[in-house]
Amino acid sequence: VSQSRYLYVGTMGGGVYKSTNLGVSWTTYNTGLIEKNVLSMAVNGQNIIAGTSNGIYYSSNGGSSWTDKSSGMANKRIIQALINNTTVLCCTDGGGINVSENWGTTWSVNNTGFVGTIVPSLYIDGSKIYAGTDGAGIFVSMDNGKSWTAKNNGLSNFSVLSITKSQNKLLIGTVDGVFYSVDDGLNWTQAPKTGLKEPYIYAISSIGSKIFAGTQSKGVFCSINNGLTWTEVNTGLGTPEIYTLYEVDGNMYAGTSNGLYFTSDSGKSWVQYRDWE
Repeated sequence: VSQSRYLYVGTMGGGVYKSTNLGVSWTTYNTGLIEKNVLSMAVNGQNIIAGTSNGIYYSSNGGSSWTDKSSGMANKRIIQALINNTTVLCCTDGGGINVSENWGTTWSVNNTGFVGTIVPSLYIDGSKIYAGTDGAGIFVSMDNGKSWTAKNNGLSNFSVLSITKSQNKLLIGTVDGVFYSVDDGLNWTQAPKTGLKEPYIYAISSIGSKIFAGTQSKGVFCSINNGLTWTEVNTGLGTPEIYTLYEVDGNMYAGTSNGLYFTSDSGKSWVQYRDWE
């Protein structure tokens, strides 16, 4: 995740790393972070949330120190997190969506209208919050996660692993490729898989009109025609297992099973960051 020109990376076993120069160098920021397996992160100014395999942590000072905010949570494996102004939403592995309006001091499970307990993706678009589930499709909330409405018309696969927006299109990655909506999720159309060698889309992001899809075992693919065709863009990418894609200042970062990679030329070549491994 990023804030201004700062980058934050959550790792498995190494905790949180921070870069103040867009990835040239990295420093550990783990004071108070007891659990070092970080599965998700969210940032809003100096306020940062780190979701781990055993609890959720909050920092009010840009990661310099962390406080465990897991009290009252029945399930503490946090697979997704999102900050909307001062409201924190986190998704647990099997416990649905938890919401806090006081930076994690107290939590409520607000699943009114919601179906599904495993939520691998969260995305905010203005006043709308989208939640993608593993098996129940995609839901939208207009009230900061207090209530939810299913938005599955046109979907033929209901395991929504990733969500983003590219220009006027809402895009989701599923276990059966990419779907898109031009009306904020009211109706969905499946994008063709032409050139796409793997249907499991774990990550999806964009740079302008270019759409990037990160797959389970075949690396990254790019579409320059709104998803009609896809081209493999894996030169320099040392692993085909893509967990996250994140755009910052026109550059793309890929979180993989072999660390963090970076491209400044839309995937024509990737460079691995090694300082924080």
